[in-house]
Formats: sequence, C-alpha cells, structure tokens
Amino acid sequence: MVRFGKASAALSAAVLCISSAAACGGGPESGAAKKLVVWDPIATYGESPKMDKIYRKMIAEIDRRFEAKHPGVQIDHKSFGYDGYPQRIASAVAANAAPDIAWDWNDTNWKITLPLDDRLSEQQKKDLTLLDQSVVSAKDGKIHVLPWGTYQGIWVYNKKLFQQAGIGVPKTQQDFLGACDALNRKGITPSKVSFGAPNWLNRLDAVYAGQLVGDISKWNRQGVPFNGREYKAATRQLLKTFGHRCWGSHPESKGTPGDHDQAFMSGKSAMLYARSSVPLDEARQALGKDNVGVFLQPALPGGKPNMDASMGLGASIMSTAKNKDLAWKYISFYTEAAQQELAWRTVQQLPNNTKVKLNSADPVWRKLLEWAADRQFHVGAWPVNPEESQAYERMTPDVVTGRMSVDDFLKKVQDAREKTRG
Repeated sequence: MVRFGKASAALSAAVLCISSAAACGGGPESGAAKKLVVWDPIATYGESPKMDKIYRKMIAEIDRRFEAKHPGVQIDHKSFGYDGYPQRIASAVAANAAPDIAWDWNDTNWKITLPLDDRLSEQQKKDLTLLDQSVVSAKDGKIHVLPWGTYQGIWVYNKKLFQQAGIGVPKTQQDFLGACDALNRKGITPSKVSFGAPNWLNRLDAVYAGQLVGDISKWNRQGVPFNGREYKAATRQLLKTFGHRCWGSHPESKGTPGDHDQAFMSGKSAMLYARSSVPLDEARQALGKDNVGVFLQPALPGGKPNMDASMGLGASIMSTAKNKDLAWKYISFYTEAAQQELAWRTVQQLPNNTKVKLNSADPVWRKLLEWAADRQFHVGAWPVNPEESQAYERMTPDVVTGRMSVDDFLKKVQDAREKTRG
C-alpha cells in the first residue's frame, strides 16, 4: 500500500502486556543478542523539513525510552525510501542480513514475518483499532503487522479562497466538481497534484473505491475484482475530476517534490489532500489561524463521505529475528499510552488505541480526534501485494493521459490480481 507518504498523522496507545513475558509469548531466549535492528520505509518522515526533524526526534525519544526500560538493549534504527522497500526486506532475508523488526503499512512480506495473533493479549485486542485491517495480503489470514497509529486521508482547505469562489465545503462528488469549476473561474487552482508518478492516482483511487467496495476485508482477500462494478465506477469518478481541472496545470506531469504541499501553503491552491499527517499548525502559520478547515472525501453516487483511515505505520517481527520476545516487547511498546501521547503532542499523530483519552479545545483537532475513534472509517481499496502495485504503477501514465481506457487499465491490473490469488 503506498502510503506516502503514508508517514504519520496519527498515533495511539494501548498498555500492552510487555511486563509479563509469559503473557506475551514466553520467556527470554537464552544467549539472545541485546541489539535490535529496526528498519522503516520512511526516509523522510514528515511532509516538510521542519516536520521531518520533529518526527525523527520523536522516534529517537521512543527508542531511547525503550532502551532505558530494558538496560543493555541497543536499538539500531535505519530508514529507507518507500520504493522497493518490501523487495529490500526479502533480499535481506535471502542474504541473511535482515533486521529483527520492519515497519510497514501492510503484510506483503507475510511469508518471512511472524504471525502475532497468539502474542496479543485480550486487552490489546479490545483496545487497539485497525488490527483486522492490518491483514491485507497475508494468505494465512493472520496478523503480521501490529499497528501503532492511524493516519487519516482527509482534505485541508483555505477558507478565504473558498469564500472568494463563493463555495462551501463539498459533501458530494458533484459538489467537489462544482467547487473545482468555481475556483477555476476565479483563477484559483483547486489542488496542485502531479499524477505522472503513480502514487497520487493510486492514493485517491483507493479512497474513492473505499466508498463503494462494501466489505473491505473481502477486497483485501482479493475477493473483489479491480474491473468489477465498484472499483470501475470509482476510477471513472476520479477521472472526471481531470475534466473539471481539479488538479492545476499539467496534472499528467511528474511535477516536483512537494509541489502539492507548497502550492497550498503559499496560498496558490485552495485544497490539500493530507495523505498522512495533517499539517494544521504549519498551514495556520502560513495562511492564518482561522483560515484552515478540514473535510472528508465527498460522497460518490452510491457512497458516503469517507477517509482512508489506515494504520499510520505498523511493525512486523522477522522470522529470522534473534530475540523474538524482545522484538515483541519493542513493537508493543510503541502502542503504549505514553508513546501515543508523545506522538500526539509532537506530531499530532492520532491515536488508534481507545484507552488513550485525548481531547482538544481546538475545533479542528477535536474533529480529527473524533474521526480517529470512529470505526466506520477504514482502509481504502489499495493494491494488496507488490505485483498488483507494480501493474497499477506501470500503467498509470497511460490512463492519466487517456492513452489507455479505464476498462483496459483495470482489466490488466485484475490480471495481476488473478496471478497472485491464493
């Protein structure tokens, strides 16, 4: 699942059973190394240099806390780019050079990671949200990724630019298309997005289709086809936005890094889709304290407003980990209340643990916290394995520029799905 960005806007808490080795999967392994090697796929954590620095500092602090709680343990934490990350892990396993723990957004590497179901306490199962949604492509149906936060794909908007165009918050797809038309008439770019690289089409397609695919778990089990009625209708609705110039000039181009965010923060575009973290403080500083609002993805015909509420990140234990019990304690530690609260204070990552009681006097943050706790919102209809993702990415430029029809595009992505179905 491409997420990202998928770095984070949301983190949460559950006091997990790490104090009892018996409850969490057995005692310490004799002679096991006290060093844990941790990989993550976020070479850049935040969506700006400032946020990146804050996010990295937070991660270092959580790792430091774990080391303090477990004297003699050393965390060796390395970051990589997202592209090719699942393949990097698989190659490292083959070369006997894998980490003990790998962060990810899904379970594409389920064959080389441990199932976690038997390690979860009943309290964890009760408190942590998104556990069921972490099972995406694991053919054994087991939980291989422990979510330690949630992000919400939502829209952030410039209130003054909306007022200039005489529009309100769009609640339906028709409203959204009308908002694009009205903004363009005023010479305002609705949202600057470059679709030449695959991540943006994939990102929004997953959100659109997430409204219409009724059982997202069935989708994740590859039981709903890409070229079926729901996904096809969603993709066609997404491509309608090109005709209404919702994405600025030359949306078929690859653009430049950060152009989506920069256009919004400079007041040149009216809407920003927050793919992972919600840059509310940064936007208010740039655009004015009372000038920033948020809204859900407007409802498609036959759908209702939604967001891609997925785990901000999760963690897996590699089958080759030298100390599996210590690795479990580490990934559980990230979901504890103290760490989740730290993440909220530092990067406003929203909780996915119902035991974390957070509130805010700020109306926008309060709304985001309410959405984070609402279980109706779920992961979007993402490709569920590297083969599906690669097929989608390969053909994205053709469908964006109209060189390939939606029917042909989705049929070929479905062909990749058929080849990987268990």
